[in-house]
Parts: sequence; structure tokens; C-alpha cells
Amino acid sequence: MTFGGLGIGVGSAGFMAQMDLTRVKNNRAYRARWNIMGHDGYYSGTSASQVSEFSVLAGRGRICCGGSDWGSYALGGGIVTGWKGNESDDFTTIGFAGELMLVTGKIPHIAPSLLVNLNPEAPFAAVNVAILIGRMPFISTASPRRRPFPVR
Repeated sequence: MTFGGLGIGVGSAGFMAQMDLTRVKNNRAYRARWNIMGHDGYYSGTSASQVSEFSVLAGRGRICCGGSDWGSYALGGGIVTGWKGNESDDFTTIGFAGELMLVTGKIPHIAPSLLVNLNPEAPFAAVNVAILIGRMPFISTASPRRRPFPVR
């Protein structure tokens, strides 16, 4: 099963927009995410003014929360680029990435997630909420079947 998402969020590096793609096979989750974060332009010095991340992660996922939702965790690495203060002080580095995600069982599938990237230039943590597009058969959205007549 493969599904993708578009989301918005906020974190230590500012407001965020994110695109992601997830592949699930045998309770293993493989994710690729790209996000861009930035402050409102009033920061300078050592604070990051804009950060962009591309990460590849792998982890596990399973049905949770009473059988109606799906949760996962994933760890991996990513490339982080951005600039501090003004555009002439740019950087590119590699960081350790992690993510906790929950996918709601109801349509539209909404996925709140907590993500982090630990890197030497601009480490960050963020909260993201995405709308997912794709087929997720591991979550049953159908109502339970009932018998049309009582059995005696």
C-alpha cells in the first residue's frame, strides 16, 4: 500500500509545509518526506531563517486506538539546507530524522505527526497535520455488517 500526504505545521524552525510518501508492507513503514520551514523574517544572527529537509525513514506501523486508527514510528536520515540571518550565510548538513504518526480511520484520512531532525546546524522539532491521499486497506472504514432479521 502506498499513500501520500500534504500537510502544514509549526515547529522550532517556524511555520512548515510538508509533502510525504509512505509505503507500508507487512507492518513495515517506509517514508520519504520533504518540508520547508521558515520564520517571519525578523530573525537574524544564529537563528535559522529558513530550513528545508528531505528525509528517508523506515519503521513499523500497526492498528491502534481501539482498532480504528493506524500508528507508526520511523527513523532515518536526511539532508537539511537553509540559511541563518541573511541569505549569504547558507548551510547544508546531514541529520538524524525521526517521526511518530497517527492515521485516522475515517475519511478523509488525517495524519497528525511529531517529527524531529537532529543535525549540527539547525536541529528542529515540529508538529504537522496532513491530509492523506491513497488506499489504506489496513484501516477499515466500513460499518460492521448486521443481520437484517433477529435470529431466534
